[in-house]
Amino acid sequence: MKRKPKARPQRRLPFVIEDMDGLGQGIAQDGNSKCFIAKTLPGETGTAMVRKQRKGVSFAEVETLTSSAANRVAPACEHFADCAGCQFLHTDYASELRYKRAALSRLCRSLPVDSQTIEVLGAPARLGYRNRIQLHYRHRYLGMIDGTSDRVVETPHCKIIDPRLQPTVDALYADKSWTKEH
Repeated sequence: MKRKPKARPQRRLPFVIEDMDGLGQGIAQDGNSKCFIAKTLPGETGTAMVRKQRKGVSFAEVETLTSSAANRVAPACEHFADCAGCQFLHTDYASELRYKRAALSRLCRSLPVDSQTIEVLGAPARLGYRNRIQLHYRHRYLGMIDGTSDRVVETPHCKIIDPRLQPTVDALYADKSWTKEH
């Protein structure tokens, strides 16, 4: 008989975001370990709910944001708050590129690479660039998987997909009769 792992109690964590990781998660201290909090920016403070703990790190979701970073912007996509498909839409594009360059520099520390020579080039368009997406289907929901809660988040108006894909996505969401058979 297979044993289910014990569920860890969720707990509230006051945070100060000190840095960003390569996946756009803010990094805060959680005692002697690090806590990754999605959709936060360096300098922001607030409280988060710790949802997962693994190998000495924790992962949390923002509960309240007490102070916002100066480079925080309103996300261009209505699904951003719940969807894990985009990581940086809550900051301006210049900041996104700086965060990505810093993450790449950290990854290259152990390599014989001069981090000063690393250049991150911006894309011609921040939105509407994906020519393919992988939608997940579970319990009659179609969309992206939220990495923290492991649930499917419906994303019918995703802003990163190429506009040529939108009619197909619209058709999938408009008539969900196909879900009855699955």
